[in-house]
Amino acid sequence: MFFSAATKQFISSAPRGNALKSSRPHRLKRLMAHGAVGAALLATWFAVPAQALTWNWSFTGNTTSGQGTFTTAGTTAQAGITEAITAITGTYTRSGTGGVDGTFQITGLSNLVNADNLFSWDGTNPSAILADAGIAVSTAYLKSVFIDYDDSGFGPVNITTSEFSGNDGVIISSSLSPVLATAPVPGPVPLFGAAAAFGCSRQLRRRIKTPA
Repeated sequence: MFFSAATKQFISSAPRGNALKSSRPHRLKRLMAHGAVGAALLATWFAVPAQALTWNWSFTGNTTSGQGTFTTAGTTAQAGITEAITAITGTYTRSGTGGVDGTFQITGLSNLVNADNLFSWDGTNPSAILADAGIAVSTAYLKSVFIDYDDSGFGPVNITTSEFSGNDGVIISSSLSPVLATAPVPGPVPLFGAAAAFGCSRQLRRRIKTPA
């Protein structure tokens, strides 16, 4: 049979039976790799997210006051347990200090006066804020504030020191109460992973069932 030069070149370049068979494992490997990625994202979707406990806090002094929330790890408030603050929100107010007065937004934690940012709760609701080496916060005014118990061991906070000008004064009373623990909701990326894992697993099953 006579073939043109172009036809002969097409036939010679077409993959043979063995080449087709040898390419199948490579396709299966790629499918398995995609399936593994999707499965990992699927596991992320079903993983139990870390929980956080929120506390309402406030204090009132002769020239200062503050209020907001603490965030700590865990799910249940326990009396007498040392809690580490992981995040803080709120405001700090100064009035009649002889220096800078006003209400200032709290932007995060600080290490002013080597504060350890630990506290304890006595089990009553509300209780006083019990501190040892103090709680320090930064403000939007770019000044930090230190709230402390001026004796050894944990005790109710009773003094404030800050980088503001003027007299911060003493704390007259403080309040601390736990609220319900909250769990972050998984985002859309793990959901995409679940869909990818499902789709890849279906393709993989079809490939395996196809005879060589």
